[in-house]
Amino acid sequence: MVVSRSRTDFVHLSEVWEAEAERWIQWVRTPGHDSYWQFHRDQFLRLLPPPGRQTVDIGCGEGRLARDLKDLGHRVVAIDSSPSLVAAAREFDPSMDIRWLMLPLFRWRTRA
Repeated sequence: MVVSRSRTDFVHLSEVWEAEAERWIQWVRTPGHDSYWQFHRDQFLRLLPPPGRQTVDIGCGEGRLARDLKDLGHRVVAIDSSPSLVAAAREFDPSMDIRWLMLPLFRWRTRA
């Protein structure tokens, strides 16, 4: 994606993720090429406290980590600022608590 703005403009990350949502969902859900499954997921999950308390997944994207956490017994609230990614996460597992929330904290300075 090319962002055409001046050097001093800011773009909310939610705008960037929303613009890339369709491609991201396709990429993430294509088996066999994403290192999350082979390297990152299990190492990350070992760092978390055991299930039993509420777990918040901020920036949940299309929901893969939130689904893994739920499968392990965590009570998950998943949050993202991209409406398309939230919709995809809800569609994959309608029983999950997945929320859209515009977080103005995340701003990205673009380069000319």
